[in-house]
Amino acid sequence: MEVNDERQAKFLFNDEAYNIFPNKIVVSQKNEEVKSIEDLKGKKLIVGATSNAAVLAEKWNAANGNGIDIVYSGAGEDTITQIKTGRVDATISTQFAIDYQNKAVDAQLKTVGDALSNSKVYFILNKDEQELKTKVDEALKAIKEDGTLGKLSTEWLGADYTVEE
Repeated sequence: MEVNDERQAKFLFNDEAYNIFPNKIVVSQKNEEVKSIEDLKGKKLIVGATSNAAVLAEKWNAANGNGIDIVYSGAGEDTITQIKTGRVDATISTQFAIDYQNKAVDAQLKTVGDALSNSKVYFILNKDEQELKTKVDEALKAIKEDGTLGKLSTEWLGADYTVEE
């Protein structure tokens, strides 16, 4: 899980991130017009209503004249179909998720532009699990140092997501 204030109030997170996921703009593979977030001005971007993608889009919009039409998806809405049919122009996701969707359901999507953020992922623990937190951090540091974590990331996610892009 990613750390945020609400989660941090309820849970304990370890200190050593085990994955760092670059969030990028995602468009149809046929879309040659959108190459970055700036190209979404006057276009529709679909995001989950309470997602980190929504936060990224809202912050960018607030700092850049609210040029993007943010569409909030709810239960039952299909982001892939919305993009494929042209009802929306883009979303925000990670390359490994798009690779999976392209393989699993022929999503026909691609990521474009630079990473909008690098989401660090941690283990979420009960507040009273300080000893476990210490052990998890020690283990993560060890498998980062010997290259095991990077190899596992590449094997299971298609790239080394243990370092920032």
